[in-house]
Amino acid sequence: MKYTYIEKNHFPVEKICKILNVSKSGYYDWLKREDNKREKSNQELDKRIRYLFEEHEGRSGYLRIHQDLQSEGLSVSKNRVYRRMRKMCLKADRKRSFRPVTTDSNHKLPVAPNLLNQDFKSSGLNKIWLSDITYMPIAGKWAYLFAIKDLFN
Repeated sequence: MKYTYIEKNHFPVEKICKILNVSKSGYYDWLKREDNKREKSNQELDKRIRYLFEEHEGRSGYLRIHQDLQSEGLSVSKNRVYRRMRKMCLKADRKRSFRPVTTDSNHKLPVAPNLLNQDFKSSGLNKIWLSDITYMPIAGKWAYLFAIKDLFN
């Protein structure tokens, strides 16, 4: 723990070692050591977690990532996944539901006059047209559907 503190700071190693009461040779020996099994395991796990997190577009939390890892055959605890995600600053974004506002009656704009007065009979082609617009969810996004109808046919 002290050695990682020395490694992260940009102060002279000799002074930091003296303050932390550790030897310089011990610090340099620690630097030369290969990563232990847990660190290697964590590095591999971090890669997999980051991949799954990006695969789910940042919307999956540690529980979902844990389930995915379990389904891949990796034996890892929920707490470990939580700690690794927290260390990598991976936090799931909540998906906000969006419903388009189709009617806004609170405005000061003039209201269009009712030209038909409920008389929906047309005397010929292209005399009376009706139109409407609606929103439809398609492939996770909202699309507009705009319809026009001639009342004659």
